[in-house]
Amino acid sequence: MQYHPSLLLLDAAYKSNEIRAAMDRGQCGIFNVVPFLECASQGKDNSECCRHRGIVQKTGPQCEQFCRPAQGLSSLGVQHIVCGNAVGDMLHCHHSGVRI
Repeated sequence: MQYHPSLLLLDAAYKSNEIRAAMDRGQCGIFNVVPFLECASQGKDNSECCRHRGIVQKTGPQCEQFCRPAQGLSSLGVQHIVCGNAVGDMLHCHHSGVRI
């Protein structure tokens, strides 16, 4: 089933708190939220916002790619697990530039 991008954005915005809570409980990891990050970004590069929010300092340079998922994500591995600590910041950056 294909959803309209604006509906996906609303869904991603609504679920961001649920995603963060599930990650905090260890129920899902960064690998499960990549589709939400891709959808929320609407193909935009939000690296500047991510730098402003200190994502690389909090998690490491391997996580910066999630601030610009439309440019392609490298193979995900254990080095990306720490990126889950910044999902809230990443979603904030993606949502801050969203037009519905």
